[in-house]
Amino acid sequence: MLGSSIQIGGSNSVLVSGSGVDIFASGDLDDYFSFSVTSNRPLFSATGNYLVLGKDATTGHSLDADDVLFGEDIEVDGVLYADGNVIGGSAIILGTNEGGDGSAAPVGNIIRASDIVGGTTSNVAGADITISAGLGTGTGDAGTIIFQLPEIVGAGSTIQTRATVLTMDMVASTTDMSFIFTPNTTVSSSGTLTIASHTRSGTIAGGDVPITAVGDMTFTAGSIIAAGATDTNTLLFKAGGLAGTTFITLTSNATDVCTINENIAVDAGKTIDGVDISAHAADIDAHMTDLFQTVRTGEYFQPLPIYAKSTLALTADTIYAIPFFVARSMTIDRLAIDVAVAAAGGAIARLGIYADGTNLYPGALVVDAGTVAVDAVAVVAATISQALTKGWYWLVVVSDNTPTLDTHAPDWSPLGWNAASFSTSSVYTNWVKAAVTSGALADPFAAGATLTAGGYPAVLPRLLTLD
Repeated sequence: MLGSSIQIGGSNSVLVSGSGVDIFASGDLDDYFSFSVTSNRPLFSATGNYLVLGKDATTGHSLDADDVLFGEDIEVDGVLYADGNVIGGSAIILGTNEGGDGSAAPVGNIIRASDIVGGTTSNVAGADITISAGLGTGTGDAGTIIFQLPEIVGAGSTIQTRATVLTMDMVASTTDMSFIFTPNTTVSSSGTLTIASHTRSGTIAGGDVPITAVGDMTFTAGSIIAAGATDTNTLLFKAGGLAGTTFITLTSNATDVCTINENIAVDAGKTIDGVDISAHAADIDAHMTDLFQTVRTGEYFQPLPIYAKSTLALTADTIYAIPFFVARSMTIDRLAIDVAVAAAGGAIARLGIYADGTNLYPGALVVDAGTVAVDAVAVVAATISQALTKGWYWLVVVSDNTPTLDTHAPDWSPLGWNAASFSTSSVYTNWVKAAVTSGALADPFAAGATLTAGGYPAVLPRLLTLD
C-alpha cells in the first residue's frame, strides 16, 4: 500500500502518488509526463508544454500543454473521429500508396458527410457538407476553390501532371460568382440543365442544343454570335424549337446573304432606317400587291390567266400535269374537272397535287385526291384538305378512259414556248406522260413526261382559307 507519494531516483525522477504517476525527465521539473485515471478513463498527459510523440519535432502553430504533436506519420486502423477542426499543411491526402513507385496502384477515397445506416426514425434529413475557401480581411482578394485533374501525358512511366479545370471565385462582391473552366469544357446532363443566369466572355461550341426558358439574354458591346469560321457556314434564327420555323438565315459564302424567311411586321410608329413604314402601308400595298394573293375563299380559281377555253378528249392511262402557282399560304378543299363528253359507264379519273421538282418538273407527291366518276356530263370534285405554302405546284388528272374535259389555254406559262413557232398555240402548258394507270399516284412523279402546247385539262382548286 502506497503512502501519499514516493519519489524514485534523483534529477530524473518518478513521483508516484495517489492521484497518478508523474515522470520528470532530464531534470526539468516544469515539463513532465503524467499517468492517471480520471472518471474511469486512463489518461496520459503533459504539464508545462505540449506533448510530443514519435520523432522529436517542434510545432508551427500555437500549441499549449493540452495539445499533442506527432513528429512522424500516424496510421489509424479504424475510424478517426475529429470533434473539432482538422487543419492541414500544404495538402491533405486521402487514400493508400501515396508516394509509391507505381508497382501498387494508388487507391482513392471519398469525402462525404456522415450517413444513417439503420434505425426506425422516418424522414430523417441527410447531413450537409460544405467546402469553403478561407476568409481574408477588407478588400483583400477573396479565397478561391480550385479543382484540379490529372492530364494524360502518353503511354509509359512518365508521371502525369495536374491541371486546374475549375476555379470558383467571388467577383467584386458577395453576389457575383465566377466559375472559370480552364480547358475546353463539355457540360452534359441526362435530364434538364437549368441555368438561371449566365455571363461569359469566351465561346460556346456544340451540336444542336435547345436552350429553353432562359428569360432575357443580354450581350455586352462587341459580342459576336457566329456559326463558324469558314465560308458556307449558316446561322439560323428559329422559333418553335429545333424543328420550328426559320425566320432569318445568315449565310457566309462568296456573296454574303441575309434571307428573311417569313413576313415582317412593323408596329405603327416604328421605323426602318428612319422611315415609318406603317405610315406608308397604303402606298406600299398599291405598288406591291400580288393579284394572285387576292382570291375569294369558298370559290374555284384558275391556276394561270387564260385567253381561251376549249375541250380535250383525254388519252386513257395518261397523266396530265398543269403548273399551279401559290402566291401565299392557303388551304385547298376541292379539286374539280368539268366533264363535257361522258366516257363509258364506270369510267373514273384520278386527281392530285405534286410539289415542284427540278427545273419546273413535277416532283414529290403532295396529295392523292382520289377518283371522280367521268361517265356523265357534270362538274365533279374530289374532297381534300391540303395546306400549301408559297411556290409552284402541279395539278394532275389521269383517267382509265377517254372522257372529254373542258380545257384552258393560258396567255402566259412558265414552261416557255415551242422554238419552232411563237404562235399562241405553241406555248407549252403542261407535262404529259403516257402509260400511267389511274391507280394510286406515284411518288415522285414519273420521269420521261413530254412538254405539250395548247389547252390543258382544266383542273381547278377551290380555296378554303388564306393562311
